Amino acid sequence: MKLRFCKRILNLKMSTPTCMVLSEVGSLPVEFDIRNRVLNFWYKLVNGKNSKISVILYKTLYKLHINDIFRSPWLVSVQNWLQDLGFNNLWLEQENTIVNTQWFKETVKLRLRDQFCQKLLEEIQSHDFCVNYRLIKKDVSFEKYFNFLPWSSALKLCKFRLGNLSIPVVRMRFHDIDRCLMKCDFCSDEIGDEFHVLLCCKQLQHIRKMYVKKYYYTNPNILKFENLLNTENKREIYNLSIFLGIIDSMSKKIKNKN
Repeated sequence: MKLRFCKRILNLKMSTPTCMVLSEVGSLPVEFDIRNRVLNFWYKLVNGKNSKISVILYKTLYKLHINDIFRSPWLVSVQNWLQDLGFNNLWLEQENTIVNTQWFKETVKLRLRDQFCQKLLEEIQSHDFCVNYRLIKKDVSFEKYFNFLPWSSALKLCKFRLGNLSIPVVRMRFHDIDRCLMKCDFCSDEIGDEFHVLLCCKQLQHIRKMYVKKYYYTNPNILKFENLLNTENKREIYNLSIFLGIIDSMSKKIKNKN
């Protein structure tokens, strides 16, 4: 539900990879919150008062579990998650080990976040859809352009970064068309990918000059492409979003004619 909401509010295709969407908005999967709450609840049970019914029930369940009388799926998950976080000693010696509650909460949250962030970044590096995105996204964090761009402009920039803008490599990606045949809508000379339409296409040069600094489209390369999409200059970002909006509108008109 959380992921579906993010895709809908950002006007993205439902097929957009999860790793891209979550990384762009600096969010983590719901599983992160689930594990964090479960482990904190487990720690409260382990260190709770022996007179509490919940603690009595937990210790009974734990004894049945370790003696192989009853296998608890919940305890199996807790044990595996603790081991993944490097807390195997807390599981093995839970009846005798006491650590500061605040320290446990903060450490669990930090380690879980590191794990999930690393997993998202690994997916970005390995996913075929993220060829361009992995060039511009180095961490899982909320992109600042959402804070100052008009919402319609922010959506255009977001769609371009996440491979949702109406350009040939996006439109033809799911139609079994060879990449070398995905020619630019405007010049038909080169592959119509993000790098080409943003910095190279000669047919868009007269528009590009109005919205993109000369530095970026003079002898364009991947480094300039990355720098432009990650610039913190608000004026440059705003102009870029306008340029992308024009490209999107022109591509849709060409598509509708065909």
